[in-house]
Amino acid sequence: MLSTSIALATAANAQTSLVFEPFKAADISNPSLNVINIEGIVIETPDGIRIGIMNNSMTGDGWITSTRPTVHAVYIDGSPAAFGTQDTASFNSSVSSPGVKFVDGGSPPDLPGGSEIGFTTDILFTATPPPPKNGMDPGEVAYFDFVGADYHAVLGGLFDGSARIGLHILECRPQR
Repeated sequence: MLSTSIALATAANAQTSLVFEPFKAADISNPSLNVINIEGIVIETPDGIRIGIMNNSMTGDGWITSTRPTVHAVYIDGSPAAFGTQDTASFNSSVSSPGVKFVDGGSPPDLPGGSEIGFTTDILFTATPPPPKNGMDPGEVAYFDFVGADYHAVLGGLFDGSARIGLHILECRPQR
């Protein structure tokens, strides 16, 4: 059984780490949303920026017990002047966790529930099918490169809310 939850990055601190805040669409009811722990970082590179997203959610007794929150899609809402375009953005498999596989584009094309908060998808990465297998499970990390992106413009946009990163998270519960 799959249920859906969504996280959103809206701010950055001086050390370039991202703070993801859970939100959900009105039609999503998910009492375990607050125990999904996603962290991120923005790194300046010689060619632009690299964004790393870590799924630090815990599984096991006392936390999500029968749930494995898997990041299925990464959505970018921000100006092309800051992030670049889908053509200049890519998933970096050489530094991401083994088994994590994302492709440019995919479905759903817009962040579920994003229209409720004015989120417009400019860049999208989705896990290769099947998402629960190739998405980002607890303990895994994915890195995305943005060639030509302006580090300071991205941080400024994340800080003032004009740029946002949204995640579509699937919770996979074992079938009984």
